[in-house]
Amino acid sequence: MKKWLLFVLELLPMLLCIGMIFMFSSEVSTESSARSGQTCIYFVDIANELFHLDLKEEERYEIAALIEYPVRKLAHMTEYALLALSSWFFVVFRTAKNPIRYGTVVLIGLIVATLDEFYQTTVPGRSGQIADVLVDETGVLLMALVIFVIIRKI
Repeated sequence: MKKWLLFVLELLPMLLCIGMIFMFSSEVSTESSARSGQTCIYFVDIANELFHLDLKEEERYEIAALIEYPVRKLAHMTEYALLALSSWFFVVFRTAKNPIRYGTVVLIGLIVATLDEFYQTTVPGRSGQIADVLVDETGVLLMALVIFVIIRKI
């Protein structure tokens, strides 16, 4: 296989993750809030069915509002954990086996998170938050830790 094609195939999952992150960040605040609200209602409805809670509609919406912030942050962490995983596969093919791989993955996550928060300052109703960079980077660090543990076991 040609080297450039192999390079593109190795890079593609990481680029798709970055595209997904920026796609979600390009939503105006009302769209983003609506998506989060619908997701939280969906989670509450699942819990309501599984645990036979018999929640009234008002209670469903109250609980959804309570869990919205943590759900949003967990979504950030999940996006960036996927970025870390896809970055790992790219970096593995591009570097010798050494600890710099982990640093490269963490640095990629930090750069993307910083650029993403800066980008959000250009989207109506959105703002860039340093705290969100830290949440995003937590997802990267957790995935890097998972990768480290799995590789140590192999």
